[in-house]
Amino acid sequence: MWVAARIGLQDSYWAGISAVVATAGTLGASLGAAISRISATLVGLLVGLAAFALPVTGVSGVTVFVALVVLAALTLDAGARLGAATTLIVTATPGHNAVGDALARGANVPVGCVIAVAVGFVFLPRRAAGRLRYDVRADVERAGALAQAALLSYAGASTTDDLAARHSTLLRTTSTRLAALGDARREPGEHGQRLLQLEREVGAVEALVDDVGSLVRVAGEAAGDSAPSLVRGEVQNAAEHVARASRTLRSSPDDGAFGDSLVPLARALSALDGAFAAARERRATAALSTAELARLLSVIRILHDVASVLSRFEAQAPELPIDRG
Repeated sequence: MWVAARIGLQDSYWAGISAVVATAGTLGASLGAAISRISATLVGLLVGLAAFALPVTGVSGVTVFVALVVLAALTLDAGARLGAATTLIVTATPGHNAVGDALARGANVPVGCVIAVAVGFVFLPRRAAGRLRYDVRADVERAGALAQAALLSYAGASTTDDLAARHSTLLRTTSTRLAALGDARREPGEHGQRLLQLEREVGAVEALVDDVGSLVRVAGEAAGDSAPSLVRGEVQNAAEHVARASRTLRSSPDDGAFGDSLVPLARALSALDGAFAAARERRATAALSTAELARLLSVIRILHDVASVLSRFEAQAPELPIDRG
């Protein structure tokens, strides 16, 4: 407000309001709020001034509706209320005072937003990209733990957990990561390979959560199946290594420990493939129903998919065996 007053702007409280609205938990979120508020306010101001120039009166309601439509068409939904309010200021009480008030608001909003972003850049160094990287690894750890629980349930271990409910919670959590990725893209320093890697990791988490959901579904359908007995030890071993690799990614993402943790996971998958091949060779699978065999093959295929997704987090990860057949 002090800066706005010093440069001669009227109604400097609009700058203070804008600074508060544009202040968020990370620099990227502050930039997003500032861009949205400035853009929406300017669009609302232009629509209001266009209506003010028409030789008619009493059209404020229609004009506000038009402003909302225009803002939505420009994908400025987040600032639609602010832009429409600016339009209303111009059109509700026709006269030069209304126009002056709207112009004052249009000038104060960028001042407040710029100051909020500048203050955040200097004094609030937390970045959306850094938080997102941390959250993504936490999501991977939770997904790995859920995958382990689903695999152990499939192998015959009793559980009191509601695996489907845990998966639903994980889905809701990961669905917020795309918005955070948008904030991260706005931040200085997040470009090139760093940003591409972060985008890949967000996509990898989505794929991982989908795969874990498939494991949860198969485990729920497999109650009473005898197929798991053919590869029980191998499934349990693979489950342990999936969870261990997921935990390692969160605790030691940059020291090579995660890449090392993928090696025993690859061996566990090879052992699982070998155990299934041996069961087929001795015709142990002949006694299984078609549905049981399909579920067993699904578990093996999904485990390979999970390992493949995990390997996306490590640029120098070893090549993992992938059998989608």
